[in-house]
Amino acid sequence: MTILQYSLFFAIPVIIVLVIILYYKRIYSIDVMLPSKCLMDEDCIVDVVRVLQKIVARHSKKVKLNMREVKAISYEAYMVIMAQGEKAFYKGKTVYLKSVPFRRKEVVNVILGKNKNHTTYHNYIILEKTGNTPFLQSSKISPKIMSRIELDLKRMKIIDYYEFNTLMTELLGNAIEHGIQERNINWWMYHFRDYRTDTMHIVFVDMGIGIINSYKRAGLPEQYTNLSDEEIIMYALEGKLGSSTKEPNRGRGMPQIKHMIEKKWISDFVLITNTVSLRYINGQFKVKRHPNFVGTYYSWTINKENYLTWKEQSI
Repeated sequence: MTILQYSLFFAIPVIIVLVIILYYKRIYSIDVMLPSKCLMDEDCIVDVVRVLQKIVARHSKKVKLNMREVKAISYEAYMVIMAQGEKAFYKGKTVYLKSVPFRRKEVVNVILGKNKNHTTYHNYIILEKTGNTPFLQSSKISPKIMSRIELDLKRMKIIDYYEFNTLMTELLGNAIEHGIQERNINWWMYHFRDYRTDTMHIVFVDMGIGIINSYKRAGLPEQYTNLSDEEIIMYALEGKLGSSTKEPNRGRGMPQIKHMIEKKWISDFVLITNTVSLRYINGQFKVKRHPNFVGTYYSWTINKENYLTWKEQSI
């Protein structure tokens, strides 16, 4: 056997081993590049959704969120990415940040939560797989959450705004109820008071299966079986589909939201769930398709004008 043959004899197994190592390393670890603009606005949501999908990619056990290219990131987008990372963590993945752009202070401040005007709350519970689970999780709607937000509203001269309490209780209740069905409760929320405009900004994220998927899984009423995703959202807002959980006295949250939007009791409303984004612009609901966002994202603002409008119409 020649020297060349000996070399090939030893080299081929080494190459095979290296290929196998590189293959499994690629499967084991994934580098997710965050977009330069991590924002939840209409122009950037598609890029953020793609990041969320990569975080829960099937084969990877280690997810590196590469922030090298990030030039702008919002609190709400970062919260959604962290919520997805937490969901991936509880499915056995390791998720961490990579190449944080420390020279960009605005980006770093969001990551570190360095803004006293922003307050974030969240809850994650994995329920037992056996035995009955009573609705004790409703106690997780901590009164402290509402009291902190109400305190900020009072500083804006917005007092006894019970419609807001009803809305928040409904959203949290839905997140918990659907979470109990999935044995996995995962919701995040934050509020921010903009002192320049004296406006309260609320963002609520339920990282469940999403509104559209909930209705499809539960089974749409016979007359609505052929609805598109856009139609499902609009019909849910109008209260035509009832509750996707089929529980009595449920399904009131979406019509309540629609009522508050159209009455101008809240402003700047955005709903993102599954393949649909819905915004209220110039007195009309605008629906847009995008890649699948597994979860439900609500965003809206409250200002003094909203409050005064509500008071006038409630007399």
